[in-house]
Amino acid sequence: MTADAVSLVREQVEKVYVISLIVDNQRRWTKQYFRNQWRWRYEHFLHIQRDDGGKPRFQEFLVEHPKRLEKGRVIPRTFGGKREVLVSKQMMRCIKYRFDNASRQNLRHPRYYSRQKLDNYFS
Repeated sequence: MTADAVSLVREQVEKVYVISLIVDNQRRWTKQYFRNQWRWRYEHFLHIQRDDGGKPRFQEFLVEHPKRLEKGRVIPRTFGGKREVLVSKQMMRCIKYRFDNASRQNLRHPRYYSRQKLDNYFS
């Protein structure tokens, strides 16, 4: 019972924190929220592709989900404005590189990859 109450309180505090960030700087934190959601979905897709890619029941997901990811990578603008890129192609490559090489130590990174830039981009 106590653990449930603590969990509920923590969830409420997290919601207040997220709302206060959005109120503080709506444009920046809303963009970061959607970037991190997109990153989570892309990493989830990479996991399924790696672990379950050969299974027939995942074939439709593996064909359709990249289209949804690409569509979600860009924010459509209203009132005739330009579309804004939420996640750049370079950062997409960095996420994939980090995913593919997560367990390797002392690896020489390609020129396009910078862990600091990746972390800054999504924080």
